[in-house]
Amino acid sequence: MVQLILENPGIEPTEVNELGDKLLERPDMDPNKLNKFGNTPLHCAVMRGFPDIVQFLLQRKDVFPNTINKDGATLLHSAAHRGNIKVVKLLLENTKVDPGEQNQDGNTPFDIAVEEQRFKIVNLLLEKTCIDPTRVYKDGNNVLHKTARSGELKIFQLLLEMSNIDLNQKNTNGDTILQSAIFGKNPKLVELILIRTRVDPSEKNMERPDGSKTIAESTMGASIRELYSKWITVKFEINETN
Repeated sequence: MVQLILENPGIEPTEVNELGDKLLERPDMDPNKLNKFGNTPLHCAVMRGFPDIVQFLLQRKDVFPNTINKDGATLLHSAAHRGNIKVVKLLLENTKVDPGEQNQDGNTPFDIAVEEQRFKIVNLLLEKTCIDPTRVYKDGNNVLHKTARSGELKIFQLLLEMSNIDLNQKNTNGDTILQSAIFGKNPKLVELILIRTRVDPSEKNMERPDGSKTIAESTMGASIRELYSKWITVKFEINETN
């Protein structure tokens, strides 16, 4: 019954609060009952983005905040996917919620936030939790590879501020972060990587058919090729001066 109320798109949040509170106060009402999708009332409230209901349920001692639905998602996974930062904040304040929990695809809430390009949530999770940017996912990439290839500049800039990143780390295809960015065809992101002194632009990927080529030789886009050439010129002039 509570799930039906929470799932009804025609009911306003204020009505949900009133009806939900009344139902949950009944002694015969199970606050952890699952619907056909494996969602508890708390999960439904998170997915609908009702922070008041989420807060109310989290305060109850008989509510389990670590339940996983049929899609393998925790509350924080769902909140990150929906992009509701108020709900994410409430969940992070609860000591029983594990921000490092992985879903059935091996993704954490942070990974979901990155994939959905939820900049504010990514920033919040970086501040409040311990993120390992070198962790390799099932697809053979780390979070920097994924973000570089997607071309999401703002989130990539956030990740670059982390102290434990390795811009020369390769994925299972043998691509570095720079090579992934080149495939993503975002010149600004490529430039951002090139100016980092820790990047080796002469890196080759022998796993690919054109693996004997350097990054410059394998670059497809004219704008990125021009950018790379300018960078090499500047680098050469600096070396000559020193």
